[in-house]
Amino acid sequence: MSNLEGRINEQSKAQMYKSENLEEVVRELSQRDALVENNMTYLIRRINELSKSQMSISNKLNEVENDVSERVGFTSCGRSIASESKKKFTSLKSSHGINVTSSDDEGRFSPKQAGFYLVLSNILSSSQDGYFIRKNGKEIARAWTHYSDSHVTQRYTAPLSAFMRLSLNDNITIEGTSVDFASCLTIVKL
Repeated sequence: MSNLEGRINEQSKAQMYKSENLEEVVRELSQRDALVENNMTYLIRRINELSKSQMSISNKLNEVENDVSERVGFTSCGRSIASESKKKFTSLKSSHGINVTSSDDEGRFSPKQAGFYLVLSNILSSSQDGYFIRKNGKEIARAWTHYSDSHVTQRYTAPLSAFMRLSLNDNITIEGTSVDFASCLTIVKL
């Protein structure tokens, strides 16, 4: 029996060893599972944060795109007089988001969108006179021509500028006595 008991003891010890090994393996696997679970939770949280951030960036881009699309402006040059002393700037040089041809014949600009506008005009003239930016007939800005050094023909220049709030029914005109082909008007919605 002692041989049998010895074998049983050995088998018991082997099973205990296997059981201890198995417990250790289970413990290690449980620790790994917990680590994987923590990493998965972190990754899911991070993906959600990045998704929200991407949506925020997308919303900001849409806002900027809308803001840019609301900005309009043009530069037009010319030298003719529409009526009375209103200047016509019929040679469109550049335009963004605006059609100015409808008001060219009348020598006036009426905005299609209410807002703040910057009006700039550079007048080139053969005479020394005063020039005006008018809003609905009311003088907003005035400039007098100054002699510009020219060897062939006397030329006078007058820079005009005004910042103003315009409504849909407002009219902007540039007025004075004479203009040259190099006179230009720029209007930008800010």
